[in-house]
Amino acid sequence: MELIDIALTRPDQDDYHPFVLEEEDGTVAAYACFGRNPMTKATFDLYWLATRADRMGKGYGRKIVSFVEEEVKKRGGKLLVIETSSKESYGSTREFYIKIGCTLASQLPDYYDEGDDKLIYLKRIR
Repeated sequence: MELIDIALTRPDQDDYHPFVLEEEDGTVAAYACFGRNPMTKATFDLYWLATRADRMGKGYGRKIVSFVEEEVKKRGGKLLVIETSSKESYGSTREFYIKIGCTLASQLPDYYDEGDDKLIYLKRIR
């Protein structure tokens, strides 16, 4: 919620861009938050990506990532960086990133905890 608070209370900021994907009845199906990496020319970070558990497999994740890609492109972005865990419980998340065209660029051993590596995926914006 901190990223949303920043985005809402500082309209001039360009660090965090939160978006939700709603169904016709107003139910939030997915959420994404991204922002420009200030130390780069055209790289953006995808800070959060979530789909409601009861809506998974319905294309909402792909839809909101496509939206993020278009928004990044509008802002001059060429690369999206996504970080996640190597824990077994994140297996479907990693599979999703591969399915949408991300590539595993780096693995930092024991980053989060012993046996829990940080995985860094890249998605080129075309």
